[in-house]
Amino acid sequence: MTQRQYICNSILKISKALSLLFFAALSLMAMGQSDSTKKVIKRIRPIFITIQDFESLKLKTQAFDTSLNGFHQLNPYRKQNQAYQDLGLIGTPSQPLSLATTKTAGFDLGFNRMNSWMYNHSGSDERIIIAPTPYTKLNYSQGAKELIFMELLHTQNITPRWNVGLDYKRLKTNNYLFFDLASQAYNKVRIPSIYNLKLFSSYRSKSDKYYLIGASTYNKNVIRETGGLSAPLSFDSTSGKRRVFENPLANATNSINQPAIAIKQFYRFGKTSLITHKIDSSTIDTLGLDFAPRGYFYHTFHASRTMYRYKDPGADTPYYETHFSNGINDSMVMKEVTNALGVVLKTTYKQFSNLIKAGAEYSNYGIFNNFVGQQAFYNLSLNGTIQAALTSKFGELELNGNGQIFMAGYNSKDYLLQMGAKLLIKDKFKLNAQFSSQRHVADYFQTLGFTSPIKWNQTLKPTFRNGLDASVEWLPWQLKAGFTASNFQNYNIYFFDAAPKGVDFNYLNVFVSNNLKFGKMNWHNRLSYQEISETFHLPKLSLSGGVFFENRFFKKNMLARIGMDYYWYSSYYADAYNPYIRQFTWQNTTKIGNYPYFDFYMSAQVQTMNLFIRFEHINQGLTGNRYYSTPLYPNPPRFFRFGLNWRLFN
Repeated sequence: MTQRQYICNSILKISKALSLLFFAALSLMAMGQSDSTKKVIKRIRPIFITIQDFESLKLKTQAFDTSLNGFHQLNPYRKQNQAYQDLGLIGTPSQPLSLATTKTAGFDLGFNRMNSWMYNHSGSDERIIIAPTPYTKLNYSQGAKELIFMELLHTQNITPRWNVGLDYKRLKTNNYLFFDLASQAYNKVRIPSIYNLKLFSSYRSKSDKYYLIGASTYNKNVIRETGGLSAPLSFDSTSGKRRVFENPLANATNSINQPAIAIKQFYRFGKTSLITHKIDSSTIDTLGLDFAPRGYFYHTFHASRTMYRYKDPGADTPYYETHFSNGINDSMVMKEVTNALGVVLKTTYKQFSNLIKAGAEYSNYGIFNNFVGQQAFYNLSLNGTIQAALTSKFGELELNGNGQIFMAGYNSKDYLLQMGAKLLIKDKFKLNAQFSSQRHVADYFQTLGFTSPIKWNQTLKPTFRNGLDASVEWLPWQLKAGFTASNFQNYNIYFFDAAPKGVDFNYLNVFVSNNLKFGKMNWHNRLSYQEISETFHLPKLSLSGGVFFENRFFKKNMLARIGMDYYWYSSYYADAYNPYIRQFTWQNTTKIGNYPYFDFYMSAQVQTMNLFIRFEHINQGLTGNRYYSTPLYPNPPRFFRFGLNWRLFN
């Protein structure tokens, strides 16, 4: 029997055994819920309004997602069907394999590769939650090498107008594939260890005119930096279960500590009304907000302290010069305090409506490290938004424009201007188009990198981004096609052994996506094609998606799904990763990609519980041994993972 046949047979046997065990357990749960003589407990579903919809004066309440869609995925980029690059493990630095026409305006320290694993602390992701019945949601996943991923949400109304809650996230996993970097034994080496905590609250006055929204966050993560493989050619030519190799970094760690607080206040004027109860069944109460304000005044406050630290007692090569033999213990601290205020006005006449927003924002920044000491900066900017909408029996049309201009400070003369249009035709066709133009200065660390081994102090020209994003969607079949066409001038790139510098290039991304249903079969995909200058490296093609069978069993008490996910991108010169500067760096010597990943999973839903089992990278050993997410950083080998999502109503 060949190795390939042995692997295939082993996968089939394990899959069959676990499938039987999985569905046997779920069937007992489902049959236990089918007794119609038991008393039905009324459950009040919590709902929420996103801060974006609230600030746009849109009456759009939402419920927490309870579907099976994508809850077995952990990486945020995989959930969005995006191609991405990381260090082969969840919770490690990552970046998308596509370019955005715009970036967040304002001061940027430049360390953003861990953002997707931390809670947003600026207040832009907050929600106004209404939960008369205490509500708890638990996500838990466990896998090989002590992979633990846990999310906990609890929220409840203290009074009908005051809601509080907490979000907690914990992620950890041990090293696979490498030596124990300290004792040279194949043992536990925890690569990422991440804690995230958010305490949030929202309050509204009895008249429904004053709203107070607040959140306190704390992000902490520690990553044991391996530096990847010391001998990648040995990895490429080796197969088997114990592919264990040495690494260039023995005791290096990166850490981030970030406490923050955000407060938003709104005073609305115009016609308002209180919360009303709408009973849509005998078992579930639905709550809705019914208000028609003409506008509001707002004030927001945001303060944060972020400490980045790199520690390496050995000062290993090849990431910096060897003469730092006494080790490296570098840190950088950024403190930010931001205040913003403004006014929003909305008018309506029959099917017409428009919204005007005008505001100002003032920020102070303090940067400290041991080499340059304390530095202080500020920013003063003006911002505005105009929206005009027309609604009729044929559909909706919306025209919008928004902009932000920095009048003084570190980002003086920077701007971000956007104009867009949205068209919805009879809930079938949806068209979107947006033109953007942006000027922004270089990130702080691109301009001034002054630590133990890194020394550059340079003046970089501002970056200019101009582009058009457009898409068309056929809603009944969920078919979508679109493109991004952008021009970048002085786009700053990190190079492995030199200071960052700006390059000019044009960028085109064309994509198609689908989410089709054929009876009980579902098929979803996203295929993208990219064209870009040779001075910047991205894969030309990327494909991600999946197919699954879904049906109800046991008197329709259990919804079950069996499916396959896949992920692939074409070969290209992927950026390398430099742990010391926390950046992906340009290189043109090593190509990765052109390797498919297949994951097999089963999931099911019984009342308020979702469960899954998942076999990841099941094609390992069948489609080659060279599977990297970043040069020197292989992706995980085949492994098994399971998890649950449990929603509790008290």
